[in-house]
Amino acid sequence: MQVCSKFGLIMVITKMGHLHLFEISSCSQISKSRVSNDTVFVGTRNSKTDGALIVNKAGGFISVNVDEGSLVSHIMNNCPQIDGKSIGAQLAQKYGLPGADGMFMEQFNRAVMSQDFAKAAQVAA
Repeated sequence: MQVCSKFGLIMVITKMGHLHLFEISSCSQISKSRVSNDTVFVGTRNSKTDGALIVNKAGGFISVNVDEGSLVSHIMNNCPQIDGKSIGAQLAQKYGLPGADGMFMEQFNRAVMSQDFAKAAQVAA
């Protein structure tokens, strides 16, 4: 298990080579995939990318990283089982990630139209 503090995520890599990705504040699963067909021997944090480095029993070396540019849009568009739009926007706002610009513009315009300038300023900030 690796905490990706740069993105607000937790990576869980199982012995059987499955990767489960969770959003840290709600512990909502946002992704799962198989990263190794062979049994995982050891894994550690990759401090350069805030991902994980894995070695499997066949001697294969695997680097698992988060695509910063598409993380928020993936959560917002592919996670209907959780409130993906809300969680994606929170991650974008808290960690400065791209992908929720359209949603922020919509919130800003809605606040200005309803003359809630304090809310508009908060969204702009």
